[in-house]
Amino acid sequence: MSEFQDVTRDISTRIREILCDTWDPIGVGNLPEAHDEYDAYCHQLHGMLIRREARHKFVDYLWWAETQHMALPGNRDRIEETVDRLLNLWENDAPPRPVRNGTRRPPAMAHHPCPICGECDYTPGTLNPHAPVVFKVEANSLWEVLFTRGLPITARVCNGCGNIQMFVENMRDLLKKQRSAPQDGTG
Repeated sequence: MSEFQDVTRDISTRIREILCDTWDPIGVGNLPEAHDEYDAYCHQLHGMLIRREARHKFVDYLWWAETQHMALPGNRDRIEETVDRLLNLWENDAPPRPVRNGTRRPPAMAHHPCPICGECDYTPGTLNPHAPVVFKVEANSLWEVLFTRGLPITARVCNGCGNIQMFVENMRDLLKKQRSAPQDGTG
């Protein structure tokens, strides 16, 4: 079995554990014979993690599962705690995977298959903020700030299809700064 299949199985098992330990809307998570009770939701949640869908989509999906599919009253706090654990699993607990040349990708980029071809084999790199980048951005957008201020942008190229993905190291901090900056072009 390949390393990718091992990692995928491990992530799926951990999603199942989170659903049984934290979500568990019908209260059977501690029964060994019911360990697979929520497996119908694992695949969808795993796909959402791979696609890096927004937190609210996870909350909406589990709310739908609990209130519509299972016809239960719903517990928003428990759902939000479950979603936080799922997102933490994906972003922090997944170990980096090796790439062909023996180096390892940073954890923030680990376990995210290429959205174009699904391959998980990448070559890491960076973009030179002072060299021309052929990418037209809207004026006063966050991306204009990234490219004009020379902020460090890491990148990876998919070895399967050539898709290039870019990442900003401290995106949350950058978003906070942009939201608090004056919008009149002076900040």
